[in-house]
Amino acid sequence: MAWGSAPPVFPPLQERSRATLEALLRAAESLLLEHSFADLSVTRIVHEAGSSSGSFYARFRDKTALLHALHQRFVERGIALARTRVSALGSKTPSMAELASVVVDSLVRIFSAERGVIRAVLVESLKDEAFAERARDFVTTVSELAASRTDRSDRSAARAAAAIRVGVLTVMAVLEQDLFFGSALSTIHGPSGSVSKGDRDRLRRLFLAAVAMD
Repeated sequence: MAWGSAPPVFPPLQERSRATLEALLRAAESLLLEHSFADLSVTRIVHEAGSSSGSFYARFRDKTALLHALHQRFVERGIALARTRVSALGSKTPSMAELASVVVDSLVRIFSAERGVIRAVLVESLKDEAFAERARDFVTTVSELAASRTDRSDRSAARAAAAIRVGVLTVMAVLEQDLFFGSALSTIHGPSGSVSKGDRDRLRRLFLAAVAMD
């Protein structure tokens, strides 16, 4: 599946070049935890990465292309995490409550780890449809992964995926709001991005309620 269209990122061909690319991505991730994307300059990114502007532009057309690369990586990491958690359920057919735990814990973990990137993407998606398209693909894939483990004797795979998608979107909406409004929503707290057990339980109940309403 193609995760949405995006400005070109020039792929590294050598190990040293790949290391430089990783340094630039990690520097931007770190800076976005404390700074808005609008305030983040290429100069600041390359300084944080211990790199140069020439190295940056050899890999990215501009800083928006870098954000696309970060968002792509977020999507890949999130799907890989969800796939791992779903596989860990084993061969049994899990209950919807068990699937809720898998989905919520996966989303909380990836959102907490990459909250700076997600904040930036949410703002930039208002003017760049490629971000929104990639986010929709992410939701669809995670929903289908969870739905693949449901009991299909009562519901078709498509119907199960559609119901779970509502739950995924509901949890993501709360997490996204909290990235901007903080502890008022009592989910992701403070600069460390930690989420309490009670908050995770509330998110699981929201997921189950949303799925039941479908």
